[in-house]
Amino acid sequence: MYQVQRKNRIVEQLQLVYPNGNVAYTLDVDINVDRTGGQIDHAYELVGIARNAIMKDPNSDEAALSYAQTVIALFTAIFGEDNCDKLLTFYEAKNKSQKEAAGIATEMLVDLFPFINNEIIPKVREASAERKKQLLEMAKAVNK
Repeated sequence: MYQVQRKNRIVEQLQLVYPNGNVAYTLDVDINVDRTGGQIDHAYELVGIARNAIMKDPNSDEAALSYAQTVIALFTAIFGEDNCDKLLTFYEAKNKSQKEAAGIATEMLVDLFPFINNEIIPKVREASAERKKQLLEMAKAVNK
């Protein structure tokens, strides 16, 4: 019997904790790298570009809005819409002005960056590289 096991999934948990130590939410992070790996990498790069734009012109409402939107797009790609909504609730980010939203996006990104940069991004890149290798090997086998 031939068995197929699904691969390229990243499964993690992240707890959002209030200053008093109470857990507000436990987020289940379940990423299918084949489906969202490219989206996560792209959103991650866009956050850097938007951050540079807001640093260049900190008084620009357009740059502030773009920055907040790219951070939310990154969080949505990684955590999914429901968990992103919980993040926004936890950080009291709903219904804020563009300037406030940019500040909250910065707070969220600073808090979540170690998890994203040290846990998620390396695993996404590793799984993507492994899948690319598998696809190349498959292409070689087909072209024999």
